[in-house]
Amino acid sequence: MPYTIRLSAKLVNMRSTDPLPLRLVVFPAKQPQLLTTFTYTPGELYSYHYNYPAQLGIYNSRPADTTYVYRYPCDTIPRVRTVTSESNSKHTATKHHDYAFDVPAGTPVFAARNGIVVNFREDARKNTQTSSNFITVFHEDGSYATYFNIAPSSVGVTIGQYVNNGQRLATSDSRSKPKPLVFVVCFPGEITPVELPVRFAGENQPPVRP
Repeated sequence: MPYTIRLSAKLVNMRSTDPLPLRLVVFPAKQPQLLTTFTYTPGELYSYHYNYPAQLGIYNSRPADTTYVYRYPCDTIPRVRTVTSESNSKHTATKHHDYAFDVPAGTPVFAARNGIVVNFREDARKNTQTSSNFITVFHEDGSYATYFNIAPSSVGVTIGQYVNNGQRLATSDSRSKPKPLVFVVCFPGEITPVELPVRFAGENQPPVRP
């Protein structure tokens, strides 16, 4: 899967061979990939500081499509809590759209949309705010969904596998007091991924946006 990198740097008595900030699309490779080269001015003190945050997908400045109707990631329609908030910093304002499904422990988790499995984790003994088991599925429109609070060792798919809408992925947190299944859809943004509002529909049910 491709990743978009935005390279920026603070250079003192140095220059970059490419104009900064530099946005590139890179694909996974076995060998390191050269992004740019910094050269210094001989005889002068120089310094540099750079960062290159990467985000899944290809950023192309087009707006995300939020009209797609997703399947619920579980068979029965559970109580859904929408964790929607806005965070502001000096440089960005980000709106969060996290959907928390209160399901019983060990509930089967299904793909809410066709896509390719690009990452997962299933070795966290406990699902916490800083360490959680998850599965990420990349969609054909460039968006991707992440399913958080998956039970340890329950993932039934592999990285690179194509999954169909409704295909079983894993089971939810299996502890006696389970964490809710959290579902988030993201789309490449100018600097960081953007979380999208989602519409869901069950079988023979009209679409709803929690």
